[in-house]
Amino acid sequence: MHEHLARQPPPGLEIVNVRVVDKKAKLHVRRAWYRAAVPAEHRAALPQRIAAVLAAAECWVERIRPQHRRLNVRPFVSELHATADAVDLALWITSHGAARPEEVLELLGLGEAFAAGALILERTTLELMDEVPPDAEGPPAALPQPPRHSEPLEQTKDTGLSKEESATRAAESAPRPTALISNPLEFDS
Repeated sequence: MHEHLARQPPPGLEIVNVRVVDKKAKLHVRRAWYRAAVPAEHRAALPQRIAAVLAAAECWVERIRPQHRRLNVRPFVSELHATADAVDLALWITSHGAARPEEVLELLGLGEAFAAGALILERTTLELMDEVPPDAEGPPAALPQPPRHSEPLEQTKDTGLSKEESATRAAESAPRPTALISNPLEFDS
């Protein structure tokens, strides 16, 4: 299988290895590893910057997509270290969020080099949930938890209406899909 796949990938894609995955596996990603070759002018300061990120309890970033918000990416960083010419990082992937590798590069002062294309980021490994032994260390408890739907949503302003009336008005004012043609079963011939 490896030989067959290695002969046919698109330009820029290299098939490094292939392994059999149990048919019953859920194939949920647990962690992702990345490597970025660091330009020489950034290598000297990298160990101190990595130490600062790992020592920090919180590392906040501003996200503008898909919506503007602040996120503490520190709990998502599983591993972070420098080699002679690169930085390696592993990020926890959860069902309710993950840090983006470029956000961690920004924390290390490498954001401009990445944006300018002077630093190439590659994903080297994906760890699947079903691949780790049951006693393997899991993600830290500090990771954000998914929203619990049983809790009431916080209202931003008091409208003086009951919850039912607010829900009814919100449903009435919500955008509704419109048909492109009046009756799709109607023909002009």
